[in-house]
Amino acid sequence: MSRVVNGDLEDRSTSFLNALCLCGVTLTPMPTLRFHWDFFGSDAVPTAEHFVKHVHEFCDREGIAERKAWHTPSAAGCIATLECDEVHMILVRDRLRPKRAERLLA
Repeated sequence: MSRVVNGDLEDRSTSFLNALCLCGVTLTPMPTLRFHWDFFGSDAVPTAEHFVKHVHEFCDREGIAERKAWHTPSAAGCIATLECDEVHMILVRDRLRPKRAERLLA
């Protein structure tokens, strides 16, 4: 929810975070995970591209807002990747069943 203060748009969550900082509370960012799916064969690239579209649809439907998804062609085929906050680990692991995952270090 937002409100106008002195002609500027102020987000209530930003105000809350600023108040926490003034009180000496430090917030640590959520760890980020990267999930990977491998595709092989002559149709690997278009299949991975199509899969990434479905990953975006899944994230929209499940409320995974802060995410990145892309595909990377490789010598053996293509890799589809999803990067999101660790809080979504169980949901992604159980519903999308990635082949592997990694935690990104800050």
